[in-house]
Amino acid sequence: MRQTTTQEVQQWLSNLSDLQRTKSCRAPEFLRPFHFVTLALVLKANRADHIELPDTIKQYATRMHLWEAVGLQPPIKVAENSSRGRFIPIETLQSRDHTDACARRVTEITAHTSMCKEAKESLSIALSELMDNCFAHARVEGGLHGLACAQYWPKGNLLQVAIADMGIGIRESFKVADSDEMKRRAENSNCCSLATELHASSKLHNGHAGYGLALTRQLAENNGGVLGLYSGNEWHHHANGDSQCGSECAGWGGTLVLVEFDTTKGISTQQVYQNWPPVRGYDDDDFDF
Repeated sequence: MRQTTTQEVQQWLSNLSDLQRTKSCRAPEFLRPFHFVTLALVLKANRADHIELPDTIKQYATRMHLWEAVGLQPPIKVAENSSRGRFIPIETLQSRDHTDACARRVTEITAHTSMCKEAKESLSIALSELMDNCFAHARVEGGLHGLACAQYWPKGNLLQVAIADMGIGIRESFKVADSDEMKRRAENSNCCSLATELHASSKLHNGHAGYGLALTRQLAENNGGVLGLYSGNEWHHHANGDSQCGSECAGWGGTLVLVEFDTTKGISTQQVYQNWPPVRGYDDDDFDF
C-alpha cells in the first residue's frame, strides 16, 4: 500500500473547490479518510440536502457515516460489522472534554495490527493533541465541528488518520498569537511548516505548549510515515523522510491534518520526548518519564 502524496491531496482540494462552485466534482477512484472528512465538511457548510455518489463507492461511504456527518439520513443500510477493525467511521469532535475518548476510539483501529502497546498508546496521545487543536485554535462556528476518520489496510500495513475543521486556519491563528515573536515569524514563514515546530503556537501564554503537531511530525519521521498539513493556500507534507511545503495549494478553509504510519514499525512518544529540550508548560511527569 503506497503512501498518500501531496499531489493527491491538492488535487482533491481542487475538486472540492469545484464542488462548492458547481455542486458537482469528480470522485477519486480510491477513497481515504482525508477525502471523507473534507467532503463531509464542505457538504455541511453548503447545507447539502442530498448527496449523489457513484454506486461503486456509495456502500463504502455509507459505512464511513458520510451522510450522518452531514446531518442526513443514509440512503441504504449496510452491515456495519462486515469490515470491523479496518476503519473508524467519521467522528464529530463536538466537545473538548471528549477528545481523549475520541482519540482512544480512533486508536482502536490498531487492534488487529502488529503494533505494540507502547505504539498504540503513543498514537492515542498524538491524536488527542491534534484533536484538541480544533478547540484551542480553530474557533469553529456554525456547528461545523472538526471531524476525524481512520482506516487500516492490512495488506499494505498502512494506517491513515485524518482530522479536519473549517475554522480560521493556521495563518489567521498566528496573526492573533499572544506572542509577538510568533506573529513576526508567521509573517515571513510558511505557517503550516511553522506549526510543526516545537513551541510554535499562537497560545504560548495560555498554557498551550504547542507540541501536538511537532510530536506527530517526529513520530511520522521516526516511523517513515506521513504528516500532511493543509490550511488556507499553504501546505506542509512530510513523507518517508522528505519534507515539502508551499503556498500554491487550491486551498482549504480551515485546517486538514493527515497522518500515515507503517504498522510494522514502531511509534514511540517517549523516544521523541527524550530527545527534546524541556517543553514549556510541562514537566517530566506529564510525559510519563
